[in-house]
Amino acid sequence: MTPDKDIQELFDSVNVPLADADVFLETLNQRLEKVEYIKEAQDIQIKRYKASVIYSLIAGIIVGAGSMVLLPSIKATVIEKMASTLAATSMIEIDNPIATVNMGIALIAGITAFLIVWNVQGIRGILDRDTSTVKL
Repeated sequence: MTPDKDIQELFDSVNVPLADADVFLETLNQRLEKVEYIKEAQDIQIKRYKASVIYSLIAGIIVGAGSMVLLPSIKATVIEKMASTLAATSMIEIDNPIATVNMGIALIAGITAFLIVWNVQGIRGILDRDTSTVKL
């Protein structure tokens, strides 16, 4: 079947008597108003999502930049204390605790980079979403 025949059959199946045409039009207008209300509510919600994503991105950039500025300024004694604490509290013997702490920092940085890329892809998905059509 072609889409034109489908639409024609849909209209033919309605069979609204002429006396009920006013009721039909009133019901149709109410439904269209509901659809418009839902569309407006969705547009407002998408704008809120976009704003929250942008605020989160800005906060992440500020925290990330602050971390990158502060991490090199951490004194070696702080890392050595962390390493000695790690060596004292761990059940396994660590040959080079400073290297282990550095490896942990590198692991955290790698996970953070992965999460940043993941969030940026999510942000692009939300910002690129087409809000002009509503599927009901």
